[in-house]
Amino acid sequence: MQRVRRSLARTEVERLRRELTARIPQENTNLPQVIRLMRLITRKSQTEYARLCRVAPRVLADIEAGKGNPRVGTLEKLLKPFGYRVGVVVQENSMDFRRPLRKLVTRAELNRILTREARKIEGYEDATLRVQYVYRDPDESGCNWSPDVMFNAGKNGLIADSVSSIGPIVRDARARYNIQE
Repeated sequence: MQRVRRSLARTEVERLRRELTARIPQENTNLPQVIRLMRLITRKSQTEYARLCRVAPRVLADIEAGKGNPRVGTLEKLLKPFGYRVGVVVQENSMDFRRPLRKLVTRAELNRILTREARKIEGYEDATLRVQYVYRDPDESGCNWSPDVMFNAGKNGLIADSVSSIGPIVRDARARYNIQE
């Protein structure tokens, strides 16, 4: 293990600080390396930095070596001299959190919602929709259902209806609701 040189030149300290700043925002930052780099910037040994942060020297040594499973509070103490805190970062390739969350509803509730919306369309004023749904794993948009067969129980009796005739309503419902299992 490399020993700390307390006689680092100012230019070397500035280079280390720039390197630290460049590493921190990355989602794949290696925390033991960052903590070690922080300690080197302060020009302190492991024992001195541990004392500064009020953690046991052995804990700091284990963390820098990538061993163990440090507590969040311990990491907070080690990051504090630089004004950093432990947090959660959403990875770019993860779920898109800008998308609104879907409300969970039963099949009967979804039928009532679709019926209410369909009645706003000309020709569907008396409609009572009965939809048979296909439950499936969520698609890329997060929806877990799709309509299979739709029946319109209006004044003309029970008729099979085309999903495309109320397509915008179904698309909107697929964006807003998921069916409870």
